[in-house]
Amino acid sequence: MAFAYAMNVDKVIQKVLRGDYYRLKQAYQGYGEYTDESIEARPYDIDKVMELMTASGWARGADGIWEKEGKRFSVEVSYSFDEITERLVVLKEEAKKAGVEIRIQKLDNSSAYKKFLEKKHDVAMMAWSTSFHPRYWQTYHSDNAHKPQTNNITNTDNKDLDEVIDRYHNSLDEEERKVLSRKIQRMLHDQANFVPTMMVPYFRQAYWRWWRLPTPPGTKHATDLFDPFDDSLFWYDKARHAETKKAMKKKKAFEPVTIIDETFKPKG
Repeated sequence: MAFAYAMNVDKVIQKVLRGDYYRLKQAYQGYGEYTDESIEARPYDIDKVMELMTASGWARGADGIWEKEGKRFSVEVSYSFDEITERLVVLKEEAKKAGVEIRIQKLDNSSAYKKFLEKKHDVAMMAWSTSFHPRYWQTYHSDNAHKPQTNNITNTDNKDLDEVIDRYHNSLDEEERKVLSRKIQRMLHDQANFVPTMMVPYFRQAYWRWWRLPTPPGTKHATDLFDPFDDSLFWYDKARHAETKKAMKKKKAFEPVTIIDETFKPKG
């Protein structure tokens, strides 16, 4: 939990990503009634880190890093994507102010993936793809802990959590599943084994005027406006194409059109 409070994700979003990303609240945000909307990501809070660490018997060492019985609060963060490096540098410097040392380890994609699945990492900085409904068994059930080649990369082994996950997994009642889903999310949040960083719940695209889009131009699940296999809705306007080609030959330019659609913009 102290590690979570030592991560200045908001500074990364504002300084590195120029405010263009959103802070992710939890791992299962965006699932409607399946999501516990009361859960918020822990903010950067040096005082809270101090409170938690001193209560656990740790003290600041000569270099400011927390120490206890010869151990340092030193964590290796492994990752594989180049664009993450600048973000981690900021997190590292901010964590140091809170007394937490971050050691950055850049790996190639295959090495990082192998390390994570074999549970040989301290902290993995990565992204998971999402599903249409929250799924918990493969990621947080103890059946998948303490063994390689499973998605439980946090090695979560909590029998109380297992019991709720099993009930959720086996239930055929939608309302019950929603209640259980929210309960699981609260238990995961209290466990603090996942630090929400950032999300990009939008995309930008440029296209010729002869491609037409409905209103709104995309679906809630679309990640591309012009992929027929990705919940996209678009059509070809033959008349507009001919009109545009004719205008090109005459060196005539149409005014560019910018569409900003916020139909599915996250709240908050």
